[in-house]
Amino acid sequence: MIIQQQKNMNRRYRTPTRSATSGGIPPDSENVRITTCNIEGVRSNTSFLQLLTQESHIVCLQEHFLWECQASILYSILPDHNNLTRCHDSNEPLIGFKLPRGRSGVAIVWQKHWNSQIQKLPDGNERVIAILIWSNVDVCLINVYMPTMDKDFSYEYGECLDIIHNIATKYQNTHAVI
Repeated sequence: MIIQQQKNMNRRYRTPTRSATSGGIPPDSENVRITTCNIEGVRSNTSFLQLLTQESHIVCLQEHFLWECQASILYSILPDHNNLTRCHDSNEPLIGFKLPRGRSGVAIVWQKHWNSQIQKLPDGNERVIAILIWSNVDVCLINVYMPTMDKDFSYEYGECLDIIHNIATKYQNTHAVI
């Protein structure tokens, strides 16, 4: 999962690859571009998110600020993409006419033509999610939004570390874990 760079008359540029809008190539370890971003709200940063997905094959988001009843917004913002999304209220969804401002949340977004090479994993919680990418080197991609290491959040911090460890241990013999 690297970006190759070459020198040409003191200029650096990426080796040409297909963009998110130019069609698909099957994922492999040498051409998958993964970006991670603390988006601080997808609704307020829609244009930036669209730009990220044009330049990357897979985008890991933290702090999307969506409630479970709003998670489908990602499909309307990125119609050519699929996603795995968990919201702050995924385990206890909020229902109501007037929702408070969104909180935290994680998502992994990928181009739809890669659906056959990506498996959503049920592992994780509202801060930790993971997918498997089937390629010439199988990959387990974990996306995490860690809580602060504050005394009030020490249990939640430890819980996130345990979940990451469990996912990594589960797939370490069969996948490259990222």
